[in-house]
Amino acid sequence: MPGETVFTHRLATPADLSALEILMAFSIRELIGRHLGPAGVQASFEIMGVDTTLIADSTYFVVEGEGRIVGCGGWSRRATLYGGDHSLELREPRLAEIDTRPPT
Repeated sequence: MPGETVFTHRLATPADLSALEILMAFSIRELIGRHLGPAGVQASFEIMGVDTTLIADSTYFVVEGEGRIVGCGGWSRRATLYGGDHSLELREPRLAEIDTRPPT
């Protein structure tokens, strides 16, 4: 329909890093900030952020609309549960142990 934004997705690349960092900071400050007080926003900044390991592993995606990145997210095959590059104490680069057996 005319006037509708068309969204596309693709794998994130290292060239996207600056835009992803801006988007992540905006999301934490503005979107999460609507639901948490200043202490909660600060805590979110401490545990959330861009994880370049996911970009290197090709498991991080961007969503684009009107020629710019408007969303991002991904999954990890690493043992790290959450956090960005700045969360050094949370980093666990080894591959996660995944049980591929069918449920019994």
